[in-house]
Amino acid sequence: MKDLITVIRLELLLFWRGRILWLVALVMIAFGIFNATNARDRPWDLWNPYFFFVITQILTFITGDQIHRDRERCLDGVVWSTPVSTAIYVWGKYLTALIILFSFAGLELLVSLVTDLVVVKIYIYPSPGPWPFMLAWCLFAWIPLMFVAALTLLGITLTRGQRAVSYVVVILVFVSSRFVPDILNIVGSVGNSIDPSWALASRYAGSYMPAAIAQQVVHLAQAIPPDFASVTFFVNRLIFFSLALLLVIATVYSLGRQRQGKV
Repeated sequence: MKDLITVIRLELLLFWRGRILWLVALVMIAFGIFNATNARDRPWDLWNPYFFFVITQILTFITGDQIHRDRERCLDGVVWSTPVSTAIYVWGKYLTALIILFSFAGLELLVSLVTDLVVVKIYIYPSPGPWPFMLAWCLFAWIPLMFVAALTLLGITLTRGQRAVSYVVVILVFVSSRFVPDILNIVGSVGNSIDPSWALASRYAGSYMPAAIAQQVVHLAQAIPPDFASVTFFVNRLIFFSLALLLVIATVYSLGRQRQGKV
């Protein structure tokens, strides 16, 4: 455990010294503000998984090259001169990537919650409250981030630093979600039924909407996950969680063979 913590600490230190940290943070803040204000215009979009698809794609480009970066900076020799095993080294890199990705995604969530509290009341719909923001984040953010972190780590390690190839693979995985069954859709979906909140709001398109109806639209939007999330969705999350773990194990095996000069 001590070796694992050491790897994580060093990796976080290296990332903190990077130049991209504040740029990504600003992007996540912008997404958080957009998410909160958009919920006041279109509360049914709270459960749109493609919002989190965009966030995941952006965060994809800041992770995955940890092992290759150590080679470029000749840090791997220092690491291998210590009793750190390949498995501890890879899992440390992966867990650090999750800490970084979850921190940025969590920043977006935090900004959404704060913005929803302080936003001026010039929108049609009232606040949906914190619950939809937090539940949507749990449903659509953390499993794709786990999978992407594992996929890019394996891809860049296998290709010895070919980031472009790995990122193209990740993009293709997400694009293919449009053409695969729901159970294999990494983006996720809470069902194919017509959204009742959108159906109610559409009746008042182009006309005055009473405050009571606006409140009902938000109430229907808040109730979407319990009504529409299916067993298929949660099986899908379990599949991609398992795949993420298998990809990390494959990275350990691949790097072990590279260290032995067999690849």
